[in-house]
Amino acid sequence: MSRADAGWASVGPELPFAAVRWLLPLLVFLCACEAREVVPLTEHEAWALADDQDPWPAHRPDPVECSGLSWSVEDTGGQESLEVDTQECNYLVVAQDSVAEVRAGDTLRFRLWHFDLFSFDSAEAHAAITVDGVPVFEELVPIPGDSEMLITEVPIDEDIAAGVPVVFHLHNHGSNVWNLIELSVYPPGTLEE
Repeated sequence: MSRADAGWASVGPELPFAAVRWLLPLLVFLCACEAREVVPLTEHEAWALADDQDPWPAHRPDPVECSGLSWSVEDTGGQESLEVDTQECNYLVVAQDSVAEVRAGDTLRFRLWHFDLFSFDSAEAHAAITVDGVPVFEELVPIPGDSEMLITEVPIDEDIAAGVPVVFHLHNHGSNVWNLIELSVYPPGTLEE
């Protein structure tokens, strides 16, 4: 079959070859761009007590009362979370190594839920997260207070390797329940507006 029989004569003999010349680099570029999805930064089951990694040791009460039964992985509305019952744990520091890399331009997203906060005295809860020693989330929450979902999105401007320490710090006065629901890495374009 000749080019004329294939219909190329009507568009000129060079067009298919010219198209390949500019399409090929475009296809190589598009294939090289990997599609990235939202991934967890940590695993709920991997948290371990880490008093030696406490970023805020001056906050530590005397005595610290925190039984092993006061924090665990729980189902919160169909999602796993790290649940902390502050009636049994007045101060908690847990840590683990991150399970995902974070690239410059990504966003770290944190979701922390607390039920109604009760105390006979006015007080303040402190919840914070560090990644590789850098505070990336910190909230001071007045007690008493209504239940609330704290959502924080932190843009990251430099790469962070997987395997760096992530520390969750929580202290609170009174009988309250907190759920750390999400610590995730959102690549550009994946956050819902």
